[in-house]
Amino acid sequence: MRKAAWIGLLLGVLGCGEPAGPAEPRAKSSPSPEQIVYEQLRSGSVQLDSAVQILSEALETANAKTLPRDEAIDEMRDLIDGAGASISDLSAPPSGIAEVKAKFAEYDDHRLKAVESANDALHAIADAFEITEGLRETPAFSKVAELEDLSDLLKEAKQNLRDAIITLGGKVELSGA
Repeated sequence: MRKAAWIGLLLGVLGCGEPAGPAEPRAKSSPSPEQIVYEQLRSGSVQLDSAVQILSEALETANAKTLPRDEAIDEMRDLIDGAGASISDLSAPPSGIAEVKAKFAEYDDHRLKAVESANDALHAIADAFEITEGLRETPAFSKVAELEDLSDLLKEAKQNLRDAIITLGGKVELSGA
């Protein structure tokens, strides 16, 4: 009896009929321009927000009391602060697809502005990174741990900005990228 039950179970699992033919292909609909912009803004806002958070941490590190006062460090701080400020207002995603459909032109302009601002921030961060690396090579600053931390944070922010630009449907400008 047990053997018959196992055989029945095995046949049930394997199936006794003919194999099914190929599945009917489903018609794939292309996303609407509104859907594309919505997805770009939604995903891009996450990356921009991440870049803002990293830049905030970088600014805190640059403002550390243990970091020596220097004109180059002041310039680096200004670049980091300006970059973060230029993208911070652009990191809020739309509330939904219906909102994008209702105000498509405004949201597409917002997306284009976000790409432009992210590219500008990327260039500023690239400049701040060059300052940081230059300072790290000088004997007076070579052992300052905050500069290594800043370097790492700025690399991460640059990558997030590049990713955001691409996600938003833009092109990373090569200068300083």
